[in-house]
Order: sequence, then structure tokens, then C-alpha cells
Amino acid sequence: MRSRKQTKPRQNGLFKRFTLLVVGFFKERFVWARRKPDTIDADHDKRIAENYVYDEVLGVNVPRSEFEKRTKFNNGDYKLTPDEIKRLPSRPNQEQPEVNRSINLTPSMPPEHMRQGSAPKLSPPSHKKH
Repeated sequence: MRSRKQTKPRQNGLFKRFTLLVVGFFKERFVWARRKPDTIDADHDKRIAENYVYDEVLGVNVPRSEFEKRTKFNNGDYKLTPDEIKRLPSRPNQEQPEVNRSINLTPSMPPEHMRQGSAPKLSPPSHKKH
């Protein structure tokens, strides 16, 4: 069996140059093809750096006020202010109604009937009583 002849690519780069020429033409001609300049400037970066702190525990940038609140809270000697204390509302103190303990609380059925049960017992039809 004959081996196929290996083809060698042309090294003149004609297609690459043509493509770059066409792309450059479109970039110049059409506005939508132009790369938009970055709108974030140094002042914005400075404001972000002032207002955010990197939290090593969470691994994300956290607002500075939140970070300071957490560090203050995690201090051992920090005492909560009354507006920071959040508790469930107290149960309203209602006077317990007086219970009349003289009422006779005896069941209406005698105890011997309660043991036997008033409901019929269910059993499969094949089960016979002796």
C-alpha cells in the first residue's frame, strides 16, 4: 500500500493578512465593532478601596461599616447597646381565670364498659371465633 504524500501548508500568511485587513476595515468603519474604553477610573477605584475591606474569613470584599460592626461585635469586652438587642416580645401577663375545682369530672360511661370497648373489633372473614 502506498503512503500518502504529506501536504505542507503555505507559509506566506496571505489569508491571515487578508483577514486582519478585513477586520481592521470593519473596526474603522463601524462603531459597534470598536472596543469600548474602560469607564472605571482611578477615582472609582479609590472610592471602592475606601468603602470596602477584604474579609479573610469570608474571602470577599465587605462594606467597611459592616466589617467594623463585626469586629466590634467579636471583641470580648463589647457590650450591646439597647437598640442592638433584639429579643422576642414578652408574653402579655394575663390573669389566669379562676378554675372551679368543685366540678365533678367523672366519666359518663362506667369503667367496666370502657375496658371492653364499645367499638366492634374488626377481623378477617376467614377468622372464626371458638
